[in-house]
Amino acid sequence: MIDPRNQRSLLALRNALNALMVGAIAVLAAGCGGDDDNDSSPAVRRAAIQFQGQVNGQDFVCGATYENVGIGQPGTYQVTDWRFYVHDVELVKADGARRTLDLDQDGVWQ
Repeated sequence: MIDPRNQRSLLALRNALNALMVGAIAVLAAGCGGDDDNDSSPAVRRAAIQFQGQVNGQDFVCGATYENVGIGQPGTYQVTDWRFYVHDVELVKADGARRTLDLDQDGVWQ
């Protein structure tokens, strides 16, 4: 069972990662130009979204020890792995129209 202090710290890490993902998607959406409504087959555009794991404002490094992680009763943690799952990514236009992004299946990470 996860210690409640650890659970809060992990929740804080997950929330920070979620905020990072939302920011990256917002930047990607802001960079997309307007669609030409006369074109029935939109051009394919490639984009890369970079993610950076951080703990308390420090870049995440596997095996590193992080101190004062958490709220209330902060702890010290050594993390050996950082994983997350991105799915159902959509761009939303100002008029509410949605466009699903297809993620490349590279056989290594997906």
